[in-house]
Amino acid sequence: MSRRGKTLTRTSIIVFMFLFILLNFPVTGVILNSQVERVSIDGGAITSNLANRVMVLVDKSVYEGIKNELDRFSTDLSKEGWICEIYPKKIGCPGWDDPEDVKKFIVSHSSDLAGCILVGNIPMPEYRVEKGYMNQPETFPCDFYYMDLDGKWEVYDKGGNSFGYYYTVFCNHTNGNGSKAPEIWVGRISPSSWIGDNVSLLKEYFKRNHAYRTGSLCRASRALLYIDDDWAKYGSEYKRYLENIYKS
Repeated sequence: MSRRGKTLTRTSIIVFMFLFILLNFPVTGVILNSQVERVSIDGGAITSNLANRVMVLVDKSVYEGIKNELDRFSTDLSKEGWICEIYPKKIGCPGWDDPEDVKKFIVSHSSDLAGCILVGNIPMPEYRVEKGYMNQPETFPCDFYYMDLDGKWEVYDKGGNSFGYYYTVFCNHTNGNGSKAPEIWVGRISPSSWIGDNVSLLKEYFKRNHAYRTGSLCRASRALLYIDDDWAKYGSEYKRYLENIYKS
């Protein structure tokens, strides 16, 4: 299988497992605390501040169908102390056709930003290492690119096709003008159309998210772990970690 085929297959499997958990287990949501401590390194000195802004970037293909759910989600977050800002991809907004566009938009709105939620088909950055599993080159999805606002990421490869799919593969992540550490957190809610209707799946997600936040849906003491084939040999170790968290 080609590099891109393997990457997309893994991404599809990850999305499928995410939605399996979403539709079959209680969902906790993507935000737990109303303030996040942002830490930065300036000349060796560590400084921090509390940030409470959350950006929600929404793919235009699903925005109209989930507007009511997004409004309710924003209200729920506001009650928890967050400042929630929803940015649909539409005329007048940046293209968001590739990860670099998305990153520029996030950076330009990063003052007091705690985190960013990507809803729908927001471009997925990828990262390449020359010596990955078994010392072989490997490319994998990497939303960490959006979390590091001041590091430097070199472009290894990029392109697109007539179906509107654009990709960018990064490499050689360095400190740049800051550090390689993340300044914000990023969450992705991205159902795949081959599993079902995207709008319906997102409606179901936000329905459960609201139910959890308002106390009508409780979190079960159970978990499902998906391990990529590269890390399968560590399965028993990961299982032990989960057992420590979900003790019966």
